[in-house]
Amino acid sequence: MRRPCRSPLSPGHHGRRNRVRCCRRRRALPRRDGPRELRRASVRPDRRTGQRVSGRPEVLFVCRHNSGRSQIAAGLMRARFGDVVTVLSGGIEPADAVNPHGAAALLARGIDIRHQLPRRVTDDELRTAAVVVTLVDGIELPRHDGVRHERWILPDPAQWSAVEILPLVDDIEHRVSDLATRV
Repeated sequence: MRRPCRSPLSPGHHGRRNRVRCCRRRRALPRRDGPRELRRASVRPDRRTGQRVSGRPEVLFVCRHNSGRSQIAAGLMRARFGDVVTVLSGGIEPADAVNPHGAAALLARGIDIRHQLPRRVTDDELRTAAVVVTLVDGIELPRHDGVRHERWILPDPAQWSAVEILPLVDDIEHRVSDLATRV
């Protein structure tokens, strides 16, 4: 039979903090699932603004319609480096659906972006992102302090076939890998 705790605290004091320190009553600490990096990057509210913030840097990909280039880049970044960065994508004039040929090219690589929907980029996303990558020329986005902007001039794959889009996907994949090392 175990001896009771001799701590002067109340009988129900064995909270998470005092499990080991107060009385040598060595209970197992609660198990936390997932790798350490993901636990550390949990979403929490910011003390100043009250908005939910993750501990990972945000990368925002922006193009005109958010259906081809930005969705491909976001899908590749999320699949390869989603455990260390938060990935967002948006457009200035969102289309109705993701480019089916781009989605098929990524699906052949084991990345499914068919469920993604094109959406408009918001000013809050532009303000909180660590890196904003513009994938088309002719778009001027507002600049905020502490946000790094990059411009990748890529052709529009809207009218391309599934075979024609493959070199573009390869190019975006190399650029995404390079960006991930610099974030």
